[in-house]
Amino acid sequence: MISSHSQQRLQLTVTRNRERRSCRECRRRKLKCDRGLPCGSCVRRSDAGSCTYQQFAAELDDGDQGRHAQSEARLKRLEQLIMRLAAQSGAPTPHSIELYPSASLPGEQSTGSASSSRTAEDEPIYSGSTHWSAMLEDIQQLRYSTTQLNRSPSPNYPTVEPGDGNGSIIGMLFRPSTTASLEGVLAFYLPPRQDVDRLISVYFRSKTIGAPFIHGGQFRRQYEAFWQNQTATPPLWIAILFSVCHISANTLVIGKGTLNGDNRFAVAAAHCLVLGEYFRPKRFAVEGLLIFCQAQSLTSVSAPPDIGVLAGLFMRVATSMGYHRDPTVLPLSFSPFETELRRRTWSMCMQLDLLIAFHLGVPSSLQFPTWDTKAPSNLMVSDFDENMAIWPTPRPDSEVTEVLFYIAKHKIIVVFEKILRHTLDVQLENPVACDRTVNELDAELRAVYSAIPNILIPIPMTNSVVDPSSLVATRLCLSFIYQKCLAALHRPYVLQRRPASILACYNASLGLVRDFADAYDEFLPGGQAETERWFISSINWQDYLFGTTALCLVLCVAAESGVQFGVDVAASLAALGRARYICNERPLLKQDSATRRVLALADATARRFGHEGRAGLGQLSSSVSSVGGLESGMPHNSFHYDEANEMAWHEEGPYRNVSLEDSSWAYLEQFLDLTHVEMMDSIF
Repeated sequence: MISSHSQQRLQLTVTRNRERRSCRECRRRKLKCDRGLPCGSCVRRSDAGSCTYQQFAAELDDGDQGRHAQSEARLKRLEQLIMRLAAQSGAPTPHSIELYPSASLPGEQSTGSASSSRTAEDEPIYSGSTHWSAMLEDIQQLRYSTTQLNRSPSPNYPTVEPGDGNGSIIGMLFRPSTTASLEGVLAFYLPPRQDVDRLISVYFRSKTIGAPFIHGGQFRRQYEAFWQNQTATPPLWIAILFSVCHISANTLVIGKGTLNGDNRFAVAAAHCLVLGEYFRPKRFAVEGLLIFCQAQSLTSVSAPPDIGVLAGLFMRVATSMGYHRDPTVLPLSFSPFETELRRRTWSMCMQLDLLIAFHLGVPSSLQFPTWDTKAPSNLMVSDFDENMAIWPTPRPDSEVTEVLFYIAKHKIIVVFEKILRHTLDVQLENPVACDRTVNELDAELRAVYSAIPNILIPIPMTNSVVDPSSLVATRLCLSFIYQKCLAALHRPYVLQRRPASILACYNASLGLVRDFADAYDEFLPGGQAETERWFISSINWQDYLFGTTALCLVLCVAAESGVQFGVDVAASLAALGRARYICNERPLLKQDSATRRVLALADATARRFGHEGRAGLGQLSSSVSSVGGLESGMPHNSFHYDEANEMAWHEEGPYRNVSLEDSSWAYLEQFLDLTHVEMMDSIF
């Protein structure tokens, strides 16, 4: 019989050889785990980044571990022999190439190139496949392949599935893994160079989503030096590299044989941002955060709320480093190359921050009077470089360059910031002063858009068959921003029954919804602009939902008031029918709560006007409630704007009691009786 002491000793020596199937968080919270990666419980808590599993202790048997160690030792020995041979011949080793001097300023040229050796006269020498540097690269790829074959997924470096959204990836920046190291991140996430080369090439061939502050020539030199000595490269620059790969893999059409798009590069970028202390004002901090946020915006249907925190952060870091002041007024001396890159960086900071702020319904992080940085110059990448001593002459606005789109958007965004500040103002002026402000902002916005180069003005898709797909996408982007600005400016006053605002909001929202629907098919596989498929997701998709909501609001207000506002009901319902078709066509979009909510709103609007009608609007066929929209031969009811109704804006009336805050949804819920719409319980 075994004594109690012996039983206790026996219990202490028992080990658990069975692999645990539940993730760490579900075991800690004592929840049922579906064993996914991430599991359903972690996804519902928006904590997918913390979903990890305990590894089985005996991951490899002793024989496999021994053979792996022996192979690694042989590779290390071969690498040392080649390095010794290179040192004896006097060739520069990778460790002698310093790309990031400790005292370098942003934009400073590298001191060497990793793709070539150099003579005493500093002339580059071509290195073929038999050169020692090429052998080192082969050894590195062999070590990468061996490591991949002899390991299972590490619990320290989780991969977030594409369908899980990007909120968990951003959350990694605030809940980082304490065991992550730069070497581990590179070993786990960095593919062989051939695959990375393809992703980088795809990114720089794109003329629309490439970050304007990334200079092709400078990036190429930094990229080559990175492959020479990866661990000596700043983690923040590596974060930029991973974000570029993430954008290429998830938003651009890639040929066969390359990596499938997922979120692994975004996870790697988040790790590198943490390792590089992204929250401190240092080199590549602003650029790393900026392109990371851009990547999240381009690859998600709905930007996660956490991205607003990051937008405020990169704006704060940028102002700490003086990006909000033009380099010509700062006491520091910047070269022409550095000056242009700083202007491009600040311009993109301002644009992305404002677009994210509008999407989240919060004020932007910086107000117009506090910055004076000039807009970027219209220059090609070949027009300026790090050795430039004299400022080059900018190209005319009629000539399309990689940055012309950002220059035009910069000018519109300046007015958009004023509009957003006005619409979010909680201390509004008296009606007369408020009316004057709206008219001034409206006039300023229209003047800025009318000054945009003609080549960036959108034309029908049928007339764009010979235009590059990048030009088609940039035209529509600028048009959407302009229409969104108009709708955002006038939408708060639609409920005030301000005639000019109702008409302006109607024209802008109808144009936005109709233009998006007309171009939608051309951005799908097989369309004219399939290489720009990023266009029908993210910020543009949210603009589409905003336009659909504003259009429904105008229809309801016009119907209820019975006043002639120039609303074409038939055309509006046809546009809403197309919007409902697009939402139903893409199952992934229907998973987005905002999309489902707007889809229910469009259904309720079509049902209201299709079956019941309103006094003065006429009876419309019930076929408008079908997915396809209006049939041919449908009655065409339209109202024309009567300038005499403008006086109603200055008259005291019951609508004066309506708050200027965003009460649109409350009004629509009441007018359309959305509580009886199917699926509303799962939407709200």
